Amino acid sequence: MFGLEFICFQGSPHRVLGLSPFELLFGRHLMKSLWTKELTDLTKAKPSVIDFSLDLRSRLEDCRDTALVHTKQTREKSKRWYNKKAVSRSFVPGDKVLVLLPLPGNPLKAKFQGPYTVLSRVGEVDYCVEMPDKRKSSRLLHVNLLKRYKQCDAKFTQCVMCDDVVSLEVQVDDKAPVIMVFS
Repeated sequence: MFGLEFICFQGSPHRVLGLSPFELLFGRHLMKSLWTKELTDLTKAKPSVIDFSLDLRSRLEDCRDTALVHTKQTREKSKRWYNKKAVSRSFVPGDKVLVLLPLPGNPLKAKFQGPYTVLSRVGEVDYCVEMPDKRKSSRLLHVNLLKRYKQCDAKFTQCVMCDDVVSLEVQVDDKAPVIMVFS
């Protein structure tokens, strides 16, 4: 009735549970039972329906408790792994931010664009951002799509052009002379 896929699914341990579904329910390994023919002799044992139901209920409760313990451990492990490098970010209305947006014509590539202004905080991790040059003038964005905009000092952004080419030869610590060209 069931194929090999079903047997493999029932016998393979799950990452979150730590045990296979068969092992949770019956308390033994499915594959070991199949290959060693370690089957229970049921010819002499005929429990009543009530005893069977109570036994099944207690086994299912034990399975649930075991699954909850394994799930809690896995959740804590994942949380520790994620929080190793996680940094809490928050913005106030009026802050300048860069927004991670898909590139026009290539929606699978994205880059930070902006700067845009934060209008308000909506919830714990969502912000309303004013984007006047876009189709929607304001968007609700998750904090993971935002990066604080750091404005450079104006004196470092100016470029000085010179028509004269100057060449200097400089001796640096017993090494070959370095020629520096300024234009």
